[in-house]
Amino acid sequence: PLTLNMFMVIQDYFIEHPMNSLLQASIDLKIPKSTISRILRTKIKMKPYKLSLCQMLDEAQKAARLEFCTWLLQQPDEFIFDVIWDDEKWFHLNQHPNRQNTRYWGLTPPNLVLNLKNQNVKKIMAFVTIVQGKAYLFWHTDEDGKSVNVNTDQYIKSVEDVLKDISTEQLNVYWWQQDGATCHTSKKSMAYLQGIFGDRLISKQLKDFKIFGVPEWPAHSPDLNPLDFTFWGQAMKKVWDEKPSNLDELKATVQRFFDSLSPDFVKNCVANIRK
Repeated sequence: PLTLNMFMVIQDYFIEHPMNSLLQASIDLKIPKSTISRILRTKIKMKPYKLSLCQMLDEAQKAARLEFCTWLLQQPDEFIFDVIWDDEKWFHLNQHPNRQNTRYWGLTPPNLVLNLKNQNVKKIMAFVTIVQGKAYLFWHTDEDGKSVNVNTDQYIKSVEDVLKDISTEQLNVYWWQQDGATCHTSKKSMAYLQGIFGDRLISKQLKDFKIFGVPEWPAHSPDLNPLDFTFWGQAMKKVWDEKPSNLDELKATVQRFFDSLSPDFVKNCVANIRK
């Protein structure tokens, strides 16, 4: 039977430890998990808020996003499928908390910042491109399989690797998208990309290379790149689920994930950009 004391104990516990799981609370308080859940939801009226990452935008960045999104929506519906969407991501043997499972119990949505550090953790950087339902994966490593810094030459090497499987006929139609990382927008990288795509570039620094008519890629816009808003999270979940013990196993896990993606699923995810 519920008692006022039990009610107060559970309420005080989650006020002090809002990110603890129901299981941990059950262990700490010696109260059944189902009872704790029922009291939180029906009596205390706390809700399990899902964590999300965000980046603060200034007014200029908001204006740049609006300009780019307006331009993108003016293109034909099929345009986004002719864009090669790309991004790079570190994969760690010790991943960040799984945001699919982590919850914050509270009476109101929390304004919470987590400082997550991954110093001295084994990691490796993936470079992935998505186009027309296909995913191309490249690892930023040296000949011995060790992670390397991504400078201009390494970036061009990765682009060459993923483009070698795409026909010249297709490359004459496709657009190339990239963010504003220095190695992406260096003179050497941009000259290389212009040699392949001409003015069909979605990037930063376009005006510096006399590319006009296309708004620059807006800063802090992971919600506009399907790798950021879909595929990276799913790939990380695979890593959490399989728990690889070394970098070779980590690479294999990520490779299997991208190999398993069906063309229809990839295109459906890319279509969400317009939403």
